[in-house]
Amino acid sequence: MNKAFLTLLAAAAFAAPASATVLVKYDFNNIKTAASANVASYCAPCVTPTNITRCSISNSLHSTGGPDGTKFRCFAGWDAKYDYSFTRNSLSQACDTIAFNTTFDSTSTGFVDSLSLDWRRPSTGSVNQLQASIFWQDDYGVIQYRTSGPIALTGAVNTWSHLDFNFDIGSAPLPSGPAIANETFHVELYAFGASGGTLYLDNLSLNGECCQVPEPTGALLLGCSGFAFILRRRRR
Repeated sequence: MNKAFLTLLAAAAFAAPASATVLVKYDFNNIKTAASANVASYCAPCVTPTNITRCSISNSLHSTGGPDGTKFRCFAGWDAKYDYSFTRNSLSQACDTIAFNTTFDSTSTGFVDSLSLDWRRPSTGSVNQLQASIFWQDDYGVIQYRTSGPIALTGAVNTWSHLDFNFDIGSAPLPSGPAIANETFHVELYAFGASGGTLYLDNLSLNGECCQVPEPTGALLLGCSGFAFILRRRRR
């Protein structure tokens, strides 16, 4: 049996479900002070996330009043007009964004589906457009991307709303299945519009599926045992 066949066998035996669940979540409830790092509140067993980082964006912390009544972050310093580029030489962060990385482990199979969050505009000067983008490095070392493009924030001022971003536009399809193993995804949020004012955010989550693929020998044994079971049923 060659390696390609074993990989295919493992992928078939452990194919990701069609529905997406949470891979990484940041709900800010465990953040102690405004200066504390924005650590993930949850991650799936087969991924490793970084903290949310900021470039030219400030943040403060509110202890009550979030969409679930608890803590949320206030992010300020956004652009008033769109000024964003998808051109990258590495998985580096663009200015005037917040971002995080998620790395799948070496035995993962699965997919990335979408980004979700809760948002609130505290004033009419708050940004009124939000864009989610995801970057990764392909097998040739080229940085590829998918993006939602700008989405209008149409909810009433001082009201929490929920938003799901689909990565519909981009330079290449997102890796999936066994190709997701060892892959690092760089996720960025970019807001702009109105006066570039403050935006409240909470419950950021990267959604998809992942599961562990066994070692090739284990996958082969599992596949062979299933094949033998089918043969026994046919002989009966």
